[in-house]
Amino acid sequence: MSSDYYHIVLQCLNKVARLFTKQRNNNHAIIHALEALNMCHENDLADIAECYESMMLNYEQQLMDVKDDLTPDDICKMIVDNPFFSTVVFTFKHSEFAFGQFSTKIIDSLVLEGLTLKRRLAYCYLKLAALSQAQGYIDKEQTYTDKARTFLMKAAKLLGDDSEGQKICANNINYLNEDFNSIINSYKTDLNRHQSNQQKNNLCIGEDAFSYIAHLYARKKETNQEHQWLNSAVQYFESHGHICEHTVMCFRKLTRFYEKRENLAATIDVLERLVNYLFKYSP
Repeated sequence: MSSDYYHIVLQCLNKVARLFTKQRNNNHAIIHALEALNMCHENDLADIAECYESMMLNYEQQLMDVKDDLTPDDICKMIVDNPFFSTVVFTFKHSEFAFGQFSTKIIDSLVLEGLTLKRRLAYCYLKLAALSQAQGYIDKEQTYTDKARTFLMKAAKLLGDDSEGQKICANNINYLNEDFNSIINSYKTDLNRHQSNQQKNNLCIGEDAFSYIAHLYARKKETNQEHQWLNSAVQYFESHGHICEHTVMCFRKLTRFYEKRENLAATIDVLERLVNYLFKYSP
């Protein structure tokens, strides 16, 4: 599909999603927003943001309808009978929303399966905050930074006593304020806690935190610390011998560090270590 038609299709899908929201046809609204999201290219931040905004508008409308039109008995019945209002075990993950290093397009399937409307809406706010911050960083536009801050405030209000969600909001506010030391200390504390609670049947401790700390030191222009934390992630894997969702990413980030500095020997070394590691520990 040509670039022009690609953007027209995305615009149409989002428009239809928002029209279905006006008609209170919520299932079709979300289906069309997700169809648009799945079409988006990973680096099309504005298009991805439009899709999450379509979902956000739908969840906001549903919450307004609940508040305006239903009696307490109606709400209780919906909570019991309607999976749209039921809760599931769900933790807001730092890796999905951390400014400067987050999964732009990916949406957790649990969000669509059983979260309350408030938590679904908070999820969209957090995604839109991260997307706005990324757009502002690329385009050097203060407007996007202001939008990110507003979305974070809205998310924090909805999340209530969700400690992990509130920590994501606080860290991202600190990121906007360029208070990187506070975020670094928060991530170091979490890493130490995960290492002390490490289980034999699950050696993963959220090693992407090593890489994020490295990213924060890069923002502080402390190259030695950036390198140290990227290297620490790889060394952690090599000393524990396990594979998880963070393994390849951590090796690749160290590789990119050396590539940017045209250190070909070190780049080759890390790539060969990754190959050997995967051969040795992959199931």
